Amino acid sequence: MYNPRSRDVGGTIVRDWVASNRAQAGFWAIVRDKYAATQVLWEYKNYEDLKAEDFQQVAYYMNEQAGHFAIIVCRSASPISQHSYVHVKRVHQQTKGGLVIILRESDTKTFLRQALNGRQSENHLQDIFDTTERLIS
Repeated sequence: MYNPRSRDVGGTIVRDWVASNRAQAGFWAIVRDKYAATQVLWEYKNYEDLKAEDFQQVAYYMNEQAGHFAIIVCRSASPISQHSYVHVKRVHQQTKGGLVIILRESDTKTFLRQALNGRQSENHLQDIFDTTERLIS
């Protein structure tokens, strides 16, 4: 058994990541243009159920220099709860239009598998992005 807030699960260490976004086309270019996201925060949570503080944390990092887009990755196997989208909408309002998308463990595996196999990995993220925008509008 592991501590649900542990940064090490089964020998896998979970780390947060900030990635430069220099895309000129595709999904990442849309994110860059629409959310001024020259940097993309990937916030990893080593547990299933996201809390309000998780969304507050990513909202804190959104600013004019880095942009207003973040991805929270969690270990949930279940669909994202409506309650989580309430928090996403709150971040959107607090940051004057920022967006947080949530990736479950299976979403992350799909993204990584496609990228490692040299296949288009943006489509899955684009679907999550589109769904998130619809649910908070």
